[in-house]
Amino acid sequence: MAAFRFVNLLLMIGALAVSAGAAYVFFGDPEGDRIEQKSIAYEKKIDAAKTRAETKDVNAQYKLAKLYRDGEGRTKNLRLAHNWFKKAAEQGHSGAQYQLGRLYEKGQGGRQDYHKAAEWYHLAAKLGRSRDAHFALGDLYFHGRGVSQDPGASIDWYMLAAEQGHPMAQYVMGAMYHDGWGVSKNPIEAYKWFKLASRHADRIIAEDPRRDPNRALKKLSLQMSSSQQVAAEKAVKGWKPKP
Repeated sequence: MAAFRFVNLLLMIGALAVSAGAAYVFFGDPEGDRIEQKSIAYEKKIDAAKTRAETKDVNAQYKLAKLYRDGEGRTKNLRLAHNWFKKAAEQGHSGAQYQLGRLYEKGQGGRQDYHKAAEWYHLAAKLGRSRDAHFALGDLYFHGRGVSQDPGASIDWYMLAAEQGHPMAQYVMGAMYHDGWGVSKNPIEAYKWFKLASRHADRIIAEDPRRDPNRALKKLSLQMSSSQQVAAEKAVKGWKPKP
């Protein structure tokens, strides 16, 4: 009886294998087809952007650089991304200047160079009023990377980014007002910036799990009087991002 069951089991496994093979032949491989189609679409994007980029179309150069940087399911090519961001950056594209600064800061697509990162961030901040470049400069001045360490300049750049709605910069300003780092302690200002940052808490935590604006806000609220909280909420409602 046991032998009979074993034979039946083998027959069932064989039947399932044949069925699976038949299904593959009949239905194909949907996942494989999807990946292939995505790859073909990616190559078409590359070809179209490259054709325009080679005519010195600055927007096409920027787009091509992002395609190489992101890969879109294919292997990223940070060296080519670096090259095309640089071409666009040298033509005055502020977005490319910021992205090129990031590559230099992280040492991607070439050697790490904080000095060059700072140079490109400064250009992006000046020409494009880029809140991302402002925040990046705040970090460089805070740590003294590529520039002289300067708490005052760091706070100025962080504040510019925060006032333009940069979530991480808002969290940082909340922490500075809470701790009194480079500024006078101010629970109302700290609450305001933490509350504004909490609107993008998921993004902030994903970038740095140690920074949780909701947790910081809850802890700060326990230390504040009711009148301080009312004033802080009023400051949040009256805040508008600067252009």
